[in-house]
Amino acid sequence: MNTKTIHSTLLLLLLLILASCGEEESLLGITEEESTVVSESTVDIPDWTEDTHSKSADPNFEEVFEDNAVKRLDFVISEDNWDLMLQDMTNLYGAFGSRSSDGFASDDPVFVSGSVFYTGIEWYKVGFRFKGNSSLASSWRAGIQKLSFKLDFDEFEDEFPEIDNQRFYGFKKLSLKNNFDDKSMLREKVAGEVFSDAGLVTSHTAFYTLYVDHGDGPQYFGLYTLVEEVDDTVIDTQFDDNDGNLYKPDGDAATFAEGTYDESEYVKKTNEDEADFSDV
Repeated sequence: MNTKTIHSTLLLLLLLILASCGEEESLLGITEEESTVVSESTVDIPDWTEDTHSKSADPNFEEVFEDNAVKRLDFVISEDNWDLMLQDMTNLYGAFGSRSSDGFASDDPVFVSGSVFYTGIEWYKVGFRFKGNSSLASSWRAGIQKLSFKLDFDEFEDEFPEIDNQRFYGFKKLSLKNNFDDKSMLREKVAGEVFSDAGLVTSHTAFYTLYVDHGDGPQYFGLYTLVEEVDDTVIDTQFDDNDGNLYKPDGDAATFAEGTYDESEYVKKTNEDEADFSDV
């Protein structure tokens, strides 16, 4: 083998080695790039505006709690999420329509995500769960499909960052009460207005018809009372500050009657870590 042939062979080997290294680096680069890709949710939010969806908007009481109208809300919940809600209720309260079980659940029903539609506008990945304690248990065991709901409009903002601080005309949380055991369907609203006229703190209320689509198209669920949540805008708009204790009393303690005081039945919703019940 002459010198020219040796040089050509060495050059060819060197090129092969460099090509191999380059290919390996390229493959490693692709692998590394792929391994660092973050899987992010993508939620299309074309209806989002500052006034309707943003936290920066002041609560629009005239729009949400109009006295002289019965407005309409539509919920769209996937069939899988609806089934999850029903299965969770079965775990908490027994079979639907069965009075064989009694007692109340110690845990709240599960939150699932879905859409809220109002006047043709959509709110995205809203948190839905069934709401109530004795009224919820009684409705479920009596086979009443018209159950109360709790809404949290940014419950799933960690999973879907596009809806960060989503609000419904300035409201983060709302409740839809089914007017259980009230044939007039007026008690919640009239009582609130009586307290308000007396100068006491109370939640705003309004009437809404509710339609729920959980896989088979919109179904009419009935007339509900929409209620402002105390731990949302009631504290923000009707108290000077939010330093005080907010309780969710349960059992006999909820009557505030003499001799019924029981710390374990005054569930704190604020200042949970402070063992101070002196205000009660």
